[in-house]
Amino acid sequence: MGMKTYTINGIMVIEFDETLDYYDFYVSGGKSDLVSVDFQFLLSSLESGEVEWEESLRDQVRLMSRWIHEAPRKRGFRDMIRQGITVASAEHFFEQDGGEEIIDAFERTGHLAVKILGAYGVKPVGKIKHNDPITPTSTEEILGG
Repeated sequence: MGMKTYTINGIMVIEFDETLDYYDFYVSGGKSDLVSVDFQFLLSSLESGEVEWEESLRDQVRLMSRWIHEAPRKRGFRDMIRQGITVASAEHFFEQDGGEEIIDAFERTGHLAVKILGAYGVKPVGKIKHNDPITPTSTEEILGG
């Protein structure tokens, strides 16, 4: 148990620590969902060819890449809230105990997603514009569509 190495698309060697948590987070229809990402399954399936790199998978991995920007942003806002600063947003900043570990897991997810995208020559998403602090950014806005 620990570090595993996968070769993706025949060119990209990715090291993956299976002892760590990797999370993604969605808001849909007013409901939020914190989900564990099974990168071990994804990486082994991509390496073996069991899973084909197609548009919906590419978009899903691109969505996960947002965490390279969003995790540090959420961490910053979370720190501001802990200092007593009011943050005008309906976003989840994971203020409860264990929140920092959740945000760390988001950031790991983002970095791993960027590596997977790199194996296929796909760029990760850029920084997300948060124009409305109440309404979550849509998937189309995040992917640039």
